[in-house]
Amino acid sequence: MFQFTNIFKNYVYDARSLSFGRILIGLILFIDIIFRYQHLVPHYTNQGVLPVSVLKTYYPFYQYYFSIHNFVTSILLLKVLFFIHFVAVFFLIIGYKTRLFTIINFILLLSLHHRNPLILQGGDDLLRITLFYMIFLPWGRYYSLDAYLLAKQERIKNENPIEFSWIFVLFLINVAFVYLFSALLKTSDEWRKTGDAIYYALSLSTLRTPIGEIIYPHYKLLKITTYIVYYIQEILAPVLLIISFHRFIRNLSIVLIILLHLFIVSSLKVGIFPFIGISTALMLFLPKNSFNKKDDEHSPLASPIISTKLKQSKWNFYFSMILFVLILRYNLATLPTHYFSISLVEDRLLNSIGLAQRWNMFSPGVKRYDGYLVLRGIKKDNSEWDIIHNTSNIHYEPTSQNEHFFCGDRWRKFLENYEQVHYNFIKPYFCYYLIHQWNNQHPENTIEALNILFVKKITLPNYKYKTEIENLCLCNPSFDNQLQ
Repeated sequence: MFQFTNIFKNYVYDARSLSFGRILIGLILFIDIIFRYQHLVPHYTNQGVLPVSVLKTYYPFYQYYFSIHNFVTSILLLKVLFFIHFVAVFFLIIGYKTRLFTIINFILLLSLHHRNPLILQGGDDLLRITLFYMIFLPWGRYYSLDAYLLAKQERIKNENPIEFSWIFVLFLINVAFVYLFSALLKTSDEWRKTGDAIYYALSLSTLRTPIGEIIYPHYKLLKITTYIVYYIQEILAPVLLIISFHRFIRNLSIVLIILLHLFIVSSLKVGIFPFIGISTALMLFLPKNSFNKKDDEHSPLASPIISTKLKQSKWNFYFSMILFVLILRYNLATLPTHYFSISLVEDRLLNSIGLAQRWNMFSPGVKRYDGYLVLRGIKKDNSEWDIIHNTSNIHYEPTSQNEHFFCGDRWRKFLENYEQVHYNFIKPYFCYYLIHQWNNQHPENTIEALNILFVKKITLPNYKYKTEIENLCLCNPSFDNQLQ
């Protein structure tokens, strides 16, 4: 079986790149936890937008997934759990007992993700998957307290940073899958033929950054950029990464992926995904001095250290092959074709261990609309009150208040789901939460009911728009409780 390992001679990793990636991933995770903590009550408690009972009712399979957060009902205990997570991330960043704290961080992150799937996105999948793979890889060998302590004990002597691991090969392939399957899921003409995708993406004013504002008026540039993103950065780059036969080819694909994320983060507000993407790409990087000159330059696997690792990696190979088959099947099953499918057992297994993934960013085409909420409170005397602007006049026109009332990427993702018809089951709970929050903060001006409206701004060709108003929910907690 291992006589064919020379095929994989360029799939080695540099532990220095992994260790640098550990610091980046740790910092991103720390910032992500801080942002999540700011919205702890609405997103992770039974007083928020998704009580555990609703989660178990409408996501029945989630009761079989691991989540400590589902059992924590006290806000105080939930804060303690977040504090433990902060501490675990800190120890991961400094590299103390790195493998142990990688496992702890993975468990806590998986638990957090299983508590509220309504606010998750592709960046969360990539972050969780990266932590899983790093449990089996030495990303604490450099730039860490562990490395310092080992060096002090003289237990590290001229260690070669270049090694081979089947788990790393799988990690590299999985990173490539992020972009390759993202491209395969983009089946609309705006990506493949007309080149209008970036135009429609930047037309979403809630996502557009100041740099996005600058490039948005230049339609020809947007068209060229669409083709570059789709054909070069999402198809060519991951293919080169998987079949790279030389260090230069591998690093070229990494540069293309990093440039893709730099464009995304500079022009669109899409959360942590581009930052995780840049970090994982850098973890695959092979520096120029990666290979020892004393070794055969044409075969990195000629290193005695690497050869020894290969001889001892049968378990690593079998484990990686099982995961590879499951992950490949899962990704193929996301494609819009009836040729590929997975069993319920496979789906539940990958979800339960945190390896479920669907790279459908801006797929099959870019969403052609965005908008903002109008919150029309109804008082006891049937008079109306705009609870965003705190006035009796209901504002349907765009203002800075209603466009920024719900800050943060987690709220953006939640509201994106909230507007969809197949998420009707969460509509009253968000409504109850808003009424409760308003009445607690304004006891002198309480409301009895709330009407949630969505002002939809639909993008048309040639920089034109049209506006529609959708009635998303009307709730009265007292009346609804009587019905129940």
